[in-house]
Amino acid sequence: MLGIKSITYENKNGIFQLNINEKTVSYMGVKREINQTDIFNYLERLFRIIDVWQEEYSSSNVIGGDSWQLLIDYTDGRIKKHTGYSNSPSNFEAFDRLNQDIIEGAI
Repeated sequence: MLGIKSITYENKNGIFQLNINEKTVSYMGVKREINQTDIFNYLERLFRIIDVWQEEYSSSNVIGGDSWQLLIDYTDGRIKKHTGYSNSPSNFEAFDRLNQDIIEGAI
């Protein structure tokens, strides 16, 4: 599907991973199977959200802030990476909601 192998999102709370080939999603030790339709819907929404994201978000004015990382691993070996340290895109809450939706099976 679009040549994507996996989506990995890491933050202070843990690691979220969507494995396209295995058709699984996992977060905080919970792993569940998902169907092709859910994967397609997730990816469609994900790319609408991150379409305008920069590669890096950081704030040098904050000491000890939280960091996050989103990796999109393609089947041809490319990796698209977005990272943040004490800063994030303005629509980051939509991204968090999307991840929560697929974990809960609400996509």
